[in-house]
Amino acid sequence: MARGEDISAILDPPDLDLQEFEHIHHYARTGKVPWRRMTPLEHFDHTRRKISATAGATITKNIQVTRRGFENGLKSRFERELSWASVRALMKETPDASAQRLFSPRQKTVFSGGVLFSAAAFAIAPLGTLISINWLIAIYFLTVIFFRIYLAITALRLPPGAAPSSRKMTKAKLPVITVLLPLYDEAAALKLLSAAIDKLDYPSEKIDVKLLLEADDDGTIEEARRLGLHLKYDMIVLPPSQPRTKPKACNHALYLARGDLIVIYDAEDMPEADQLLKAAAVFADSKNNNDNRVACVQARLNYYNAEENWLTNGIMAQIAEKTNCGELKAA
Repeated sequence: MARGEDISAILDPPDLDLQEFEHIHHYARTGKVPWRRMTPLEHFDHTRRKISATAGATITKNIQVTRRGFENGLKSRFERELSWASVRALMKETPDASAQRLFSPRQKTVFSGGVLFSAAAFAIAPLGTLISINWLIAIYFLTVIFFRIYLAITALRLPPGAAPSSRKMTKAKLPVITVLLPLYDEAAALKLLSAAIDKLDYPSEKIDVKLLLEADDDGTIEEARRLGLHLKYDMIVLPPSQPRTKPKACNHALYLARGDLIVIYDAEDMPEADQLLKAAAVFADSKNNNDNRVACVQARLNYYNAEENWLTNGIMAQIAEKTNCGELKAA
């Protein structure tokens, strides 16, 4: 077994048949990956001295490497599979949840029927058809407007929320959290973002920070290396592929995540120091109460144009205060 520096520097090459991509998440979480199959009768220790063993005995030899070296070796070993899975895996495993297929067969049938019906109606009564279509569009937008007004009124009537206290959680009980930082052409934001991440009040050994950069984004990659972020964080350089989106980058990193919880920050985010502690407390409280409804929590969103007009300075600020977004409400 190999765990946690540069795996390629180990003398014996790996038996690649033992390393399967379907187990990559287990490898990442445990920090262990099968390296070679040893004979049941003899093996060698680190001095290359032959050691006898009882027939049928299971022999395990741990090869100690650094965590960063282990992560780099894992990415290199499964680079092709990770690139494919980040784009295609969802479509293969859960096609109904993937946007790669825009319309289901039923939706195509309904859409085609609607087009044929509209064409026939327009041929028979063009003016009446145009008026009807105009009314349908107006009704749709009015419905959206009234629904948003309803949501705003509902939010204003909510009592202030409060997150469960994180003080009762000991260090041992805190979960490992993977922080994903998907960036593209945002070199200027790296210094401030890194400073905010480093100020998070959470045990350093329980934060798995993954900096996600595109292979052709030379500016951001160079700046990250200049700041030494490739030494502090797990810097993942995504191979060129389409679509060039944050979801694809996050999909790639999820296979390598060590955390029980996943956090995603954008380049402009400035998280409060205790934000991860609050998030951990929310999920711990949900688990203790056997409440399976909590799958995601949302932190407070700061308004860059808070003083621009009465809407951003008044109503939206009241909604944020009433819903207590800063205290992490379940989404």
